[in-house]
Amino acid sequence: MNEKLTFEEIGIVFTEGKGCKTCQDNSCHNIVPLKSTGEEFNVHVSTNQIRTKFRIHASSQSNTSIHDEISEEFKVEKDAVKFICETFQWFNCF
Repeated sequence: MNEKLTFEEIGIVFTEGKGCKTCQDNSCHNIVPLKSTGEEFNVHVSTNQIRTKFRIHASSQSNTSIHDEISEEFKVEKDAVKFICETFQWFNCF
């Protein structure tokens, strides 16, 4: 399997003030399962206009979750994409 290096390769194109119903203002979110447990998380990915910072914040949808929240920041897009792909299943844009 080829490693994905950009968000565009996993179907997310960040736009400024327009785009799909969730990818507005340089952010995207979706509800996806955590690979390690299958628990559903509301995952929010955001970046700045010049794509030098990538923030991933995820909140559990379960009251009995082992992991309540996951929050990571990256300066390199491929590192953020790798984290998303290794941590969550099927993250993509609505």
